[in-house]
Amino acid sequence: MRNLIPSLPMAALLALLTQAAAAQSVPERKILLPAADELTVANQQAEGRALLLELIPTGETLESWTRLVTLTNAPDLGAVPEDTALKEFATRYAGACGGNSQETPLDIDQKGMKGLRLDCSKAADTGKLETVFVRMIDTGADMAIVQVAFRGLAVPSDAQWARDYLAGVKVE
Repeated sequence: MRNLIPSLPMAALLALLTQAAAAQSVPERKILLPAADELTVANQQAEGRALLLELIPTGETLESWTRLVTLTNAPDLGAVPEDTALKEFATRYAGACGGNSQETPLDIDQKGMKGLRLDCSKAADTGKLETVFVRMIDTGADMAIVQVAFRGLAVPSDAQWARDYLAGVKVE
């Protein structure tokens, strides 16, 4: 069952993001998502160190979104190399896409930060075209997975927004 949180002002959203990041902290390491005024918390779930946080544009729903930012914390996967985790994510995504996906390595920034772009011609759960940009972050004992998804084909400005957002994710 999803725990839906109504649209919140930016200050409240930042407080929730800080709490979410603190909830998934590993000693001396936590994930901080960049502020984005147009996004609001749509779903937040935590159990132990496992975390799921979903952000969508204000006024949209989890059933009908155009852009979706997801932070997932996977406990005890920090020992898995980030490139291996990206490959596993791509394999699972291709399965959820009925095998109809295209994987493209992604340079997120000029400093060598890597990720993936995944284009799905028909998502199994919606039947719609989706584009996902993903970055894996080793936080010590855990692996944080940050995704930016678009319903439809991501145009160049969407792709740049996703790369900038993923590059803006900080680890403390």
